[in-house]
Amino acid sequence: MCFVSRFRNALKWNSALDFVAQSDFEQALIALHKIDSSKPGYPRIDFFLLEAYLKSKKGRMEEAKLSIAAALQLLDKIQGSQSASAMYKRKYAECIVARMHGLDTSTSIDYSEVHLESVDSRTKNLFPLRGHPNWSTK
Repeated sequence: MCFVSRFRNALKWNSALDFVAQSDFEQALIALHKIDSSKPGYPRIDFFLLEAYLKSKKGRMEEAKLSIAAALQLLDKIQGSQSASAMYKRKYAECIVARMHGLDTSTSIDYSEVHLESVDSRTKNLFPLRGHPNWSTK
């Protein structure tokens, strides 16, 4: 992906995150879908996880499940799929599903495989696991 395309995508990604911060999930989805995610080198796992979160917040549960499935499929394909970051993102997807079913993620999710100290701060900021028993000490 050329520098200009990466820069444009980064601006659109940041715009989507700004809308999430304002709890404007519809505008966040619109901004997210303006990203050209077809280019090699684009972090599609993060795209699908954010998309799943936003769709679940908008009550579009079946679409959210498809986004989760896409993220998990990509996670399974990557080298290092057992890395701390990959395990963390899998658990985040599980949390979205749990919340879609009205479950409390602090009691319904097993976080024993997630070692927060091994996960980069960017990932933790983008996809917070607030139900993790050690979240307050992250």
